[in-house]
Amino acid sequence: MNIFFSKIKLCISLMVVIAMFLTACGGGQSTIPVLTEEEIAAIEDDVAKKQVELDAQLEQVFGLSVQELEQSATQKEEPARVKHKVFPKEPGEPEQTLEDSLSYPSADEHRAVSGDNYAENLLERPFTPGEMVFQP
Repeated sequence: MNIFFSKIKLCISLMVVIAMFLTACGGGQSTIPVLTEEEIAAIEDDVAKKQVELDAQLEQVFGLSVQELEQSATQKEEPARVKHKVFPKEPGEPEQTLEDSLSYPSADEHRAVSGDNYAENLLERPFTPGEMVFQP
């Protein structure tokens, strides 16, 4: 008896799914609306009126007719020639010249002469870390 009810439930579930599928797909009927000639003519008239209104708004905003706007949009303009009046100058003399401290005299001793000076942004790294091999 239990198997019988489970088969009935399965059949009912399948019928519900098939019915939902057919309903969603229009049940085999065409879902494209059929318009009469009068309805098509009325829609075309409405579209034409709306186009006239939009064209009038464009003319009011831009001060040109739609035909003039179309012509100006398709015309190619010559790029403007630019005459430069101001030219960059040569760089002036530096305000300050900085020189690095020389480490090669003390390279044999594996030490740097002056080291880092963070306040003046002078950083000395002439030796490799660990082995202290001099790097010129």
